[in-house]
Amino acid sequence: MLNQREMEYRQIFAVENGVPMVNYGIILAYVHGILDRALQPFAKELKKTKEER
Repeated sequence: MLNQREMEYRQIFAVENGVPMVNYGIILAYVHGILDRALQPFAKELKKTKEER
């Protein structure tokens, strides 16, 4: 398991190098075709994010 400092370093490194990061559970939901259902608990946040774009 990574400590917080190492994870932050990896996130910064990825952003600086244009490498996208995704939660493993999210990618599994997408692959299995249940992403919409998996994101239902976050409907308000998703709507807000889409409106900001």
